[in-house]
Amino acid sequence: MEETTFLEINKSLLEFVTRLPGLPVCQISAFPQEAWSSLTQMTDIGQHLVELVKQQMRCDQVLLYTHTFPEGYTFLLSGCGLSEEQLHKRCAASGTYRLSDYFDQDVIKRLQNQEVIILLRSQVHLPPAYADDFGEQVILIAPLCTRQHLIGRLVVGRADKERSFSERDIELVKAITTLIVLILERLLAMRKWMEASASEKALAETNQRMNDFINLTSHELNTPLTAEIGSIQLAQHRLQRLRKSQQNQPGVQRQLERVESALHSALESAHQQKHIINYIIDDSLLQSNSLTLNKHLYNLADIVHDVVETMQSAYPQRLIRVFFANPEADYPVCVDRDRIKEVLHCFLENALAYSSRESAVDVCVSKRGSEVRVQIQDRGSGLSLEDQKHIWERFYRSQGLSVQHRLDLSMGLALYLCKRLIKLHGGEVGLESTPGIGSIFWFSLLLSK
Repeated sequence: MEETTFLEINKSLLEFVTRLPGLPVCQISAFPQEAWSSLTQMTDIGQHLVELVKQQMRCDQVLLYTHTFPEGYTFLLSGCGLSEEQLHKRCAASGTYRLSDYFDQDVIKRLQNQEVIILLRSQVHLPPAYADDFGEQVILIAPLCTRQHLIGRLVVGRADKERSFSERDIELVKAITTLIVLILERLLAMRKWMEASASEKALAETNQRMNDFINLTSHELNTPLTAEIGSIQLAQHRLQRLRKSQQNQPGVQRQLERVESALHSALESAHQQKHIINYIIDDSLLQSNSLTLNKHLYNLADIVHDVVETMQSAYPQRLIRVFFANPEADYPVCVDRDRIKEVLHCFLENALAYSSRESAVDVCVSKRGSEVRVQIQDRGSGLSLEDQKHIWERFYRSQGLSVQHRLDLSMGLALYLCKRLIKLHGGEVGLESTPGIGSIFWFSLLLSK
């Protein structure tokens, strides 16, 4: 089971978001045409996207098309699984044919109703120029719709007709098309903001657009993902009961272990996807000054122990050590506990990801006057002086550092968000790093009296 695909897709789309402010302002006023124009600017991300889909779904071809509105002329945005000659023919034909030249009206209507459709290639009216490029295939078509208008489609072809598209395949393409449309919404909101005057009314409208985007993202992505996590955890629980009942069956135990490993990978992937979604949502909340803290009085030592215990369970092969300058002391702080846990989790994730499996990660807590300081030390490759200058900046990613054990989920947002969250608590963050020796990331908070 490939567990990085959703993460790579989300990362690619987020990298596209980082370029939104620099995009030229579209002069077309009608929303669907604006959306279509914006979609055509996603060529580089579209190519990465179709390659990931092809790898994950083990299909033969993946094509991403855009449609003009309302005429319905189709343009190939990106594709993979084609020879250079085949790709050239399709690019040359872009803008020549309409949707009605490819599909019957009932198929077009279903696409406009945002249905994912599975057809045989013989049911698609291919132009004579490349009608014979492939034999009979099964094709999955997912629409890209915004404001009830069809502005594009994702097409997945599979030559093996015996391998029908699964529900997981369908959910994957639905998630991808949903994310693309969400990015378009964000793009258009950003453009409206750049074009708007600095009047109070314009700022209010922009904030409303951002809040709408946040709500849509939360509903479309977090809700089904939470349900998916619950289903996987339920399956794990049932599998554990089954293993206990089959303890005297070595062959069955080996098969169940493989299933258990696949479920563990799926659960980890789902949790990582949730982190990425939360990064995007938190960033949007911060940019619109809408993020609020739920602060109460806690002992920071308890928060540190909780996070370290969770991380140690997730990384049983790693050694995470905790040191308190005064083990008997309390560290009272008035904080949003969940937000401080996010910061600790992020710092520990980085330390574990950027250091060898054999080295320990140390968490040190100490009082410094009226403040308490928490520092996480790794023994990895360290950061260059250039990286240290920019590491806390929004969307900055280290230029010469690679994650040693797993996919990097930071996307240039994680440390930026940590700094903003600590600043909202009235604290500070910092970094001490020596190339070739390791790094210490720290944050400090005011002690409550």
